Amino acid sequence: MRDFQRKAVYTAERALPEHDNGHMDIHGCRAFVQKVLKSKRVFKLTHIKTNETLYRDFCQSIEVRDGRGTRWAKGGRYFISLPKWARTKLVILHELAHSFTIRRYSNAKHGPEFCHVFLNVVRMMMGKEVAGRLEESFCKQKVDYFLE
Repeated sequence: MRDFQRKAVYTAERALPEHDNGHMDIHGCRAFVQKVLKSKRVFKLTHIKTNETLYRDFCQSIEVRDGRGTRWAKGGRYFISLPKWARTKLVILHELAHSFTIRRYSNAKHGPEFCHVFLNVVRMMMGKEVAGRLEESFCKQKVDYFLE
């Protein structure tokens, strides 16, 4: 299946200064991921059913890999891989959005479900101002982020 919005999503994301600012070492990345995973707001956004057991499992569910041997950042169901260039909050949230989208919608592509999750996780973890700029950039690139 073709990933129709991929280029537009990347272009929209790269237009934000946060894409390239605030690089962390791998330990900082892991700490940030844990902060995201412990957010009950993020948990409620990314899960259809919620209970304490699911929440505890969710908090420990994603391994952060250092991305050695690859040029690409990647988000899978149980891991994210972060080469050195990808160790910023915005890119980490992009990869986590893939993990969350796979779990909730069984889809890892850059479609409306992914973009909706990504935008809302950015709003929760980086603030309304950054999310507003990302949403504006999505509109400029004609990225569909609305759920029906």
